[in-house]
This record gives sequence, structure tokens and C-alpha cells, in this order.
Amino acid sequence: MSRPNKGSRPSKPSKRGRRITSIGFVVAGGNRRAAAIAAHAAKWLRARGVEVRLPPASARAVSLLEREGAHAEEAFSTDMVVALGGDGTFLAAARRAAETGVPVLGVNVGGLGFLTNVRHSELRPVLEALLTGGFEVEHRDMLWVEVLRDRKCTWSASALNDVVISKGAMARLLHLDIDVGPAHVSTYAADGIIVATPTGSTAYSLSAGGPVVHPGVLALLITPICPHTLYTRPLVLPADASLVIRVRPRGEEREEMAVTADGQVSHPLTGRDLVKVGRCPQPVSMVKVPGADFYQKLKSKLHWGTSP
Repeated sequence: MSRPNKGSRPSKPSKRGRRITSIGFVVAGGNRRAAAIAAHAAKWLRARGVEVRLPPASARAVSLLEREGAHAEEAFSTDMVVALGGDGTFLAAARRAAETGVPVLGVNVGGLGFLTNVRHSELRPVLEALLTGGFEVEHRDMLWVEVLRDRKCTWSASALNDVVISKGAMARLLHLDIDVGPAHVSTYAADGIIVATPTGSTAYSLSAGGPVVHPGVLALLITPICPHTLYTRPLVLPADASLVIRVRPRGEEREEMAVTADGQVSHPLTGRDLVKVGRCPQPVSMVKVPGADFYQKLKSKLHWGTSP
């Protein structure tokens, strides 16, 4: 089982000048507009000699298996992956892409689209620019989470935004012991805890009262969910910090709780489990589009600093 590594991570964008010969598409399930955009983009790319690959589910949605001759092969063994949908589609694609190192371009065909750098109406000119001039990639840290029971790993996952430990349907507080390395940090009495990356600081962590952190900062955030004490505040740690979280059992009561990665994959927890969270060995490479600005996104997407 891979353990989160330590040390620095490159924070500056790197240039990829090689010619793009293949592009994978990941399409939001049930999004007909995203499927139509992918179909038109695939036809345009094939006319320029670029091979198009889609996972079987996306290929069926786009109807490209025979009509346009696209390959129903693994989309992540390509020079670039294009994720069409909302932030959820991008998160799922990013976790998979980090395993192979393929860069990901996010195209917003959904709602908020904070992680996606391109509007769907801009896809063709962006692709044309990428095909002719190379592209830059920005490396973003991810999290690695493991659940240990009796010293054995029972579940693991990566996350670009956050790892969340939360309670079930019962309206009870959780008591969470948190250690960072050999040091005991605190015992939180709360509805749960969020461990977030700077990328995820504008997601669930922000809604729970956490700080906004620029994605270029190497850090790790701990944000309690509805803490029971007024003095409990979010905590910003070094990016290479290694956390161990245990839910403190409450007598004979049976807690209902789970750990979730990026709000998409989850695993039930018991009072015997340890949850270990740290930096993932593989970062995700995001295609950097000229003109995409973090501060402008805060203003346009989250209405940051605007008058009511």
C-alpha cells in the first residue's frame, strides 16, 4: 500500500511541448449537452489526425463507437484527458488521471464549475491552441486516505478536494481524536471533520467556515463541521503532515459514520478504525489555460469581495 510521501512539490507550471496525438474524453453521465459537445469535438479532432478515446460508458453516451470511429479504450492512456461536465466529473477524472500522470482539461457543462477552466463554448479554440502550441500543466496536491482496522488496511482512496469523516442519520456529536505525527493535536466534538487540500479549500471546507487558500500554497487544512465549542477553529498544517484520526467510542452506543473522498467514494467506519490522511504520492496535472485566474474565479463564481 502506497504511503503519502514527504518533501516539496513543484508549484510552478511546467511546459509540455510535444505534439498531441491522442485525447481521451470523459463525459458526465446523463448530460446530453456534454455528450453532444464531445461528439462534435471528437469529429473535429479526428479530421486533424488526433486519435480519440473514451471509456465505454462515455462512448455509449456520445454514440461514437461506430459512427465516428472513436476507440472505446481507456481514456487515460492518452496525451490529454478532457472532462466535460461539472466539478464532480472533473474530480472523478482527476483521481483516475493522477494514477497515469495524464494531464486533465476541465470543460464546464454543469453549474458552478470552479475546477473547470474552460467554458464549453470555448472548447474548440482552446483545443486548436493546444494542438499547435503545446501547453502548460499545473501540479496540484492530492490526499491519500487509508482506513485501518486491527492494523490492516480495509479501504483506501485518493482525493483532490477533501477527505471527510461524518456522522450518520442520528443527531449525535462525534468525538474525534486527531494526531499529527507523534503529537496529539486535539479532540474535536463536532458533526465531523474535513481534511482538505488548497484546491478543496473553496469547496465543503469553505462552507464549514474554513479559509480560502491559493492552490499554489503547499498546505493541508483541518476544518471541523459544526463544532460544539466556540474556541474550535480551522487549522492549516504543512502539506507533508501525516494525520491519524480516531472516532472515540461512546460507551456501548453504536455510532453511524463514514469516511468520504471528494464526496464521491465512501467507506463505513466503526469505533475500532483508524483513519490515516496525508499527501498522495501522485499529484494531478491540470492543463493550464491562458487567462484562467484564481482571483477572478473567486469573484465570478463565489462573488468574493462583492457588495450585497
